[in-house]
Amino acid sequence: MRLGFFDGSPSFKSLGKDHVCSDEHIEVAAEAAREGVVLLKNGVPCRYATPLDDISSYGEVIYEMGCGEMACWNDSLIFPATEAAKEAGVTLLLMGLDLSIEAESWIGYLDILDKKEVKALPVLFLENIIPEGRLPLAWYESSYVDMLPMTSMPLRPVDSFGYPGRTYKFYNGSIVYPFGYGLSCTEFKNELASPAEASLDIKLNRYQQCHDLNYTSEGYRQSCPAVFVDDLSCDSQLSKI
Repeated sequence: MRLGFFDGSPSFKSLGKDHVCSDEHIEVAAEAAREGVVLLKNGVPCRYATPLDDISSYGEVIYEMGCGEMACWNDSLIFPATEAAKEAGVTLLLMGLDLSIEAESWIGYLDILDKKEVKALPVLFLENIIPEGRLPLAWYESSYVDMLPMTSMPLRPVDSFGYPGRTYKFYNGSIVYPFGYGLSCTEFKNELASPAEASLDIKLNRYQQCHDLNYTSEGYRQSCPAVFVDDLSCDSQLSKI
């Protein structure tokens, strides 16, 4: 993204709902879901249990739901729960706040999926899709937030202040999943490919300068070995040789 991309009348300004909701765009979204799904862990936990499972191990348990959803709009389940409580020597209530109170939870509450998401779910879980995606970032441990105060801005670590650094490039501490991590259900074969040689024809104006490079061996040197990418315009064309 560059300064000036949205000045005047951008070419994408004319795109509306008819374009975004078209079958072609929905298929692109489904394709992104198929190719971008990341498998972090495959298998079944060695031990897992619900609160009901653990409590039942101590004796006879009478279980009633009480509420069918978080807001408990339907109170028809409350009466069976109260009747069960009358027969019990101890009553345990497992409760929580609904999302009208804990508004922070709305960001992760998927009440309604749009058409693209609904189409992606059966594709991921019912079709024979092999996960091939990789994480675009590093997943830190929970203790990371305690090491990095909101007032710190540097990306690189600052030992004098105890700042661990940000992003996978500068943070060297313990992480849960590294950048680029992703499992799969198949086998891969790696081999080196010969990249096609290419060149970029650039015309420098008087405000642009060539920059030298440090070579490890003596030999032929280009007259203009490097330029800053920021000095280049977006209309430069890449041509193969």
